Amino acid sequence: MIKLTLVSIWAILCAILFLAINIYAIVQVTRGNKKPRKPTVVAVPDIAIEEMEKIVQDKNSAIEALKAVIEALIAHHTIEAKKDGKTSKGAKRLLDLIFTMAGHKNMSTDLRADTLKRFGKANPSYAKDFDRALTKN
Repeated sequence: MIKLTLVSIWAILCAILFLAINIYAIVQVTRGNKKPRKPTVVAVPDIAIEEMEKIVQDKNSAIEALKAVIEALIAHHTIEAKKDGKTSKGAKRLLDLIFTMAGHKNMSTDLRADTLKRFGKANPSYAKDFDRALTKN
């Protein structure tokens, strides 16, 4: 009788342990099978260069407008690399825009530094120019 009771207790404990292990495994598998969220892509509006120049030249432009110009420049306008150490006319126009924006009165020091570093990474042939502008300001 005692033997039968001990065997039945042992069987019940084994069943409970078996169920606990299976439940734990199911929980771990379902956690791993969750579909990752798709990253949200923020569409950067393409702003015409003429409009960017107006925003940058306006001394009262808000910081949000300047940030929009920065993002549009990085996303939609590439600066032609120097050829034989010379800058093309199109590149000069974009560089003038960037350096004018860097000197804008509403640009914070951190935003100015971050912007010039981002442009330096995106345009290695002008990295020294951006570094020089960064140290001047």
